[in-house]
Amino acid sequence: MVTSVSPLAVINQVINPDIRYTIKNSSVLIKETDKSAILRKVEITGVDSNTVAFEFDKSGHTGKAFNSTHKKVHKACDAIIFCQLDDEYFILFCELKTSVPSDGKHVVQLRSGLCWVQYLRAILNEFEGIDMSHWQYRYIVFHKNQYLPKTLTSIAPIANQQPRTPLLCQVDDGEKVSLRKLLQQPL
Repeated sequence: MVTSVSPLAVINQVINPDIRYTIKNSSVLIKETDKSAILRKVEITGVDSNTVAFEFDKSGHTGKAFNSTHKKVHKACDAIIFCQLDDEYFILFCELKTSVPSDGKHVVQLRSGLCWVQYLRAILNEFEGIDMSHWQYRYIVFHKNQYLPKTLTSIAPIANQQPRTPLLCQVDDGEKVSLRKLLQQPL
């Protein structure tokens, strides 16, 4: 069965509305709910109204299928965003950190997001006829490094197409960052 419905529309129907972020004024506000966090929110601007973003770490993605003592399967990144920019589809895996991550925990969180998206791809292909093989993945860790002077939003150009090599984006709490800039596309 091949569908002519927008893949973003189908993903919007599939994702539980209780964990979706609101798309408002072409922006999505990603929030960190950990009370000890210094970086609590980042706003991604320039998204279209069909964008689907949700709080992956609040989704209960593993449910009761996995043993609670196996810690890695219960890790999750803060947000997964499905979007279209120009004629290309993207999936962004986002994590908010207080400082530049150095312990590798963010990699496990991003990899967990990738595993869940692989499952979603299989479900959408099997039941909706949606082929997501051409979608591009981007991994982003937003951080607030209080030890470095802040001038402009700092984005180091790297190939952030793997969880082990995310884009490290230094931001202030509540800062707005353009989707185009995150995807390293012309502004």
